[in-house]
Amino acid sequence: MRGWKMWSLVLALVLLAACDAMRTGHSESLRISTPSPAPADSTAESLRARGDALLQQSDYQSALAAYSRALELKPDDAETYNNRAFAYWKSGNLDHALADFDRALDLRPQYVNALTNRAFVYYDLGEYALTLADASRALELDPNDDSAYMIRGNAYLRQGDVTRALADIERASRIRLAHSFENGSQY
Repeated sequence: MRGWKMWSLVLALVLLAACDAMRTGHSESLRISTPSPAPADSTAESLRARGDALLQQSDYQSALAAYSRALELKPDDAETYNNRAFAYWKSGNLDHALADFDRALDLRPQYVNALTNRAFVYYDLGEYALTLADASRALELDPNDDSAYMIRGNAYLRQGDVTRALADIERASRIRLAHSFENGSQY
């Protein structure tokens, strides 16, 4: 009986961590990079910055409009595709989100944030093998991507692999804790 209680406790902790990761909206994975704009890109860059601000306010429709205008001016901007895909995902349009994440990765195949973000969309679609593939690839490129560990752990859990799920969720928690201390905040 004692072994059963231990596994029940472990599963409860894993599920709590999984729910917490999904509840927070995965906002940490949208690491918006804002490189110094070239003079010809200043309008596209300002539109992307506007979209980023709107996205942070959860005004997804306005963010989508700003990103779309930015992409009309600069159609080869992987970051804008990633951010627009994130806005599509948060607004529930998973097909458009996948298309934009795919485009971001066509433009920049080793774009960790796009891989991790796309893994979350695949997870929402119940495509756990694709979730695992994208999260694992993201972790090959950035072994400190806590969100990739978290979503991969959730996918392992859905597939019944509690051992791997627990290992990944624990690793994500350790990375998040280390980041919180680096930033001077308490977890």
